[in-house]
Amino acid sequence: MSLSKGATWNRWDLHVHTPESFDHQFSTDADGEYDEVWERYIDELSEIDDVSCLGITDYFSIDGYERVRKAKVEGRLENLDLVIPNIELRIDNVVVERGKENKSGASRSIDLHVLFSEDLDPDTIRKNFLHRVDALKPNGEEISLARENIERLGRERGIEHLDERSGDDFQVGCERLNVKRESVFDALDKEVFEGKYLIVLDDTTWDDIPWKTRAGTMRANLASQADAFFSSNENTRNFLLGQHPSNTPKEVIETFGSLKPCIHGSDAHDFASLCAPDEDRYCWIKAETTFEGLKQIKYEPDERVRIQPEDPQGHVPGYTPERVEIRDGEVEDVLTVTDTDLPLNPNLVTVIGGKGAGKTTLLDLIANCFEDRCRRDKSVPIDENSFIQRIEDENPEILTRLEFNSDSIDGFHKRVRDKETIESAQVEYLPQGKISEYCRKKEKLHEQIINLIKSSVRQSDRNLMNRFDEKLDEISAIEDELEDLTRSLYQFEPETINSRIQDAREEVKTAKAKLEDKKTEIEEYREQHGDELQNNSATDLQNEIDSLEGAIESLESYKAEIEDVLNEIDGLEEVNESLASISIEAEERELGNSVSPIEYRQQLRSLQEIKNTIDKRIDTRETEKEAVEAELENLTDAEERLSELLTEKRDIESDLEKKHTRLETLRENKQQITKLRKKRREQFKQYVSGFVALENVYQLVIEEFNRNQVTILDDVDFSPQVTSDESLSERLHDCLDGRQVNVQRLQEALANLDQALEKDSPERGEYVERFLDKVEGLKQYLVSDVDERKFDELLYDSYLSLTEEIYFQGTKMEGLSLGQKGTVLLKILLAEGSTPLIIDQPEENLDNRFIYKTLKDTFREAKKQRQVIIATHNANLVVNTDAEQVVIANYEESEINFTAGPLENPQIRDEVTTLLEGGKKAFRYREQKYGLTD
Repeated sequence: MSLSKGATWNRWDLHVHTPESFDHQFSTDADGEYDEVWERYIDELSEIDDVSCLGITDYFSIDGYERVRKAKVEGRLENLDLVIPNIELRIDNVVVERGKENKSGASRSIDLHVLFSEDLDPDTIRKNFLHRVDALKPNGEEISLARENIERLGRERGIEHLDERSGDDFQVGCERLNVKRESVFDALDKEVFEGKYLIVLDDTTWDDIPWKTRAGTMRANLASQADAFFSSNENTRNFLLGQHPSNTPKEVIETFGSLKPCIHGSDAHDFASLCAPDEDRYCWIKAETTFEGLKQIKYEPDERVRIQPEDPQGHVPGYTPERVEIRDGEVEDVLTVTDTDLPLNPNLVTVIGGKGAGKTTLLDLIANCFEDRCRRDKSVPIDENSFIQRIEDENPEILTRLEFNSDSIDGFHKRVRDKETIESAQVEYLPQGKISEYCRKKEKLHEQIINLIKSSVRQSDRNLMNRFDEKLDEISAIEDELEDLTRSLYQFEPETINSRIQDAREEVKTAKAKLEDKKTEIEEYREQHGDELQNNSATDLQNEIDSLEGAIESLESYKAEIEDVLNEIDGLEEVNESLASISIEAEERELGNSVSPIEYRQQLRSLQEIKNTIDKRIDTRETEKEAVEAELENLTDAEERLSELLTEKRDIESDLEKKHTRLETLRENKQQITKLRKKRREQFKQYVSGFVALENVYQLVIEEFNRNQVTILDDVDFSPQVTSDESLSERLHDCLDGRQVNVQRLQEALANLDQALEKDSPERGEYVERFLDKVEGLKQYLVSDVDERKFDELLYDSYLSLTEEIYFQGTKMEGLSLGQKGTVLLKILLAEGSTPLIIDQPEENLDNRFIYKTLKDTFREAKKQRQVIIATHNANLVVNTDAEQVVIANYEESEINFTAGPLENPQIRDEVTTLLEGGKKAFRYREQKYGLTD
């Protein structure tokens, strides 16, 4: 068995006439002979490059198909994957219309086509079908459709042909006969034809037949016996699929026995119309290009056939794996993975096989290209469900190479232990046994849900999604503000502010007392040495020195400001160089006026002059200060001692001023701490209110999503909710002395936050205040290694989050079984996005009946938008999902190998029924769904 890509969309034209058809218009430019016409016909067919399968059509004959078949066997039609015979028959005349002028009603024949398998040779069809079908001559006599009978009838030429001389005997004979309907089905009811033909009705006269007549009964009977219709009419297609406003699928099955697919062909009778249907109404069929593939339209009459100009496959994301190659598959002497070159279908790929056959092997090797599946941390136990982890210690050299759907994306390859992955690709992998673990990851599940909802609603109501995003941005800004406020608050060291203020008061008090003592000492000294002191010379000189020092300090500060500006001006030279370059390029590009440089030289000169003047003044003040200091040295001993005392007094006064300033600064800091705390509380209230407002908008978003809900999520509902981090209580409690504060006391405080988050809470602000008061009141019980800042950072952290309450068929997620939770997870994963999804055994913990009722349709919908690769033991996930490709893993003699193909491949079908429990039953379900029983 080969490695086939499975069922893919291809163009089929199942209604192409040949020069054997009695009313054809095929001819050469030179109106050549019969063989020349046929030669050109085969040449024309060999040039067709956009059609894969042809139905070679002739009236009452298989001769034309026989010639085309011979050409294909000879290698002339390698461009065509499949050529099958289509014998067109005219069935008994029926009344199609009545009117005042024709009360008896006009009659017309109905065209019926029999499409045969390519496995039947022309002689078998000729002898067992055409020679067994009864046709009626104009006089009512019965003949078979043997060519000699038709030609004999043509030679008889009835009165209706007396005035006509064109046409050979076969053509005239064809025009003079109709086929008995029942004889067609009797002739097909033979073992040789079992499963090797399709009956297709032409809808040309279909709408002309009134229902409430004998012809209407025949119309219903014929429809019941038909497998399909030739029709490109959308109303007809919808009617036969039960999708018309006038009927339902159940009614169609009850009336016609099954749903009926519609196909279309060019009905070509000349070279110009070969495979060129009117209005580009091409027939696309998703199947293997075999007759067995064609038969799948019976079992999937809606999904397997389309009539439209463009390929129905639509967009496939670039990073969708298109091919996987496996090389160097030997794992010591224990196991070998056979060299594999497996094309991958862009829709649903199912991997089946016995236990240990290699299903997970294939999935794990593919997934290892997108995420590192190796166990790098050896302290983590081996995942026994992971092929990669089971073999990685053997250092295998297995090479996996992926090619992708987009030609612009390079292929990727790696060996098992390589760390490199395809980082730019988004591929979701759900390994075996991880569904329950995934369900517990609420944040990741919410991320899947929110992405799903947002992508849908952004298409239907962009303004609503903009409102939602604005609310998110507002909350994000508040979270940043809360973080900044706490950071700013602790710059003032609030935990020690009161003690530091008290210390500063004591220091001021001490400095004041010291100053009073120094003043007293100076007065006593003056009284004791009054005769020795000359006026106030020491005091005056010291005051003058202080004044000069103050002037010098002021000039130095001013000079520093000017130097800063001068440094900035130095950078303007580089700016002007850049401006000159821009100006030159703008002129070269003819973009407008040149850009003038920044003029700053005059300002530079002025600043330099000011700086020079300041330097001179500083020098002058320094000289004056030196002169005064010299005078101080000439004072008497008494005057010198007084000068020292005055200096000490000034030092004490300066110190006191600093201490006063520090005290005032601390008092201002305390006021700032109070303001910051108050502002932070208000921001926290806005934080809580912002989440409640976000929840309300999210409710509108979900309602909009529900109006456009994808089929996959029909039985899944979401309800928005705002929650706090589950670990908040534990983290706060870890900061506190458990002997003083029990968990219940903390939870009572947190209950106020829960009440504040209620949608219709009338006292939201009060509840927030109570929550903060109660929690902040616990700071006195902090453990020794936790400071107030750490506690505050935790309390005012961003621990609220928007999430969803998930319901499945009306039951909350928490109340579901593990299998049902897995179902919800799968539905969400399958509904979200268009990137590939790989799942190992999605049926875990689910019974077969539940899978058939719930999951099969989920996969059928998901595969329309993305590639889904699953490994499964469940037949319903293979058959009733209509998997496009079935990969069969086989383990034999320590070697894993793979084969692949579509469901319609007989060998694949046999493997499905053999390997999967309930395989035959699954195929039977599939047929019964559309009213089929064969």
